[in-house]
Amino acid sequence: MKCGAVMAVRLEKRVKEAVKVQEALTKFGCNIAARFGIHDTGEQCSDEGLILLCLNGSPAEIAELAKTLKSIPGVKADILELK
Repeated sequence: MKCGAVMAVRLEKRVKEAVKVQEALTKFGCNIAARFGIHDTGEQCSDEGLILLCLNGSPAEIAELAKTLKSIPGVKADILELK
């Protein structure tokens, strides 16, 4: 499996932002090799979430995904390029 970059995406209001984030991830689905989502569960289910993405594609495509995600209020995204 190729993975040219890893992106960490943090959602402050997971439930509220989920639809817009999912739409962005679907739009760039061909660039996402793997996706792993984390949030606290149990009696106090957290509204914050973390998504880790293993990405392929050009630097421009990956940057555009980050830009799209960052345009959603309450969403932060950082890229780690793997060489």
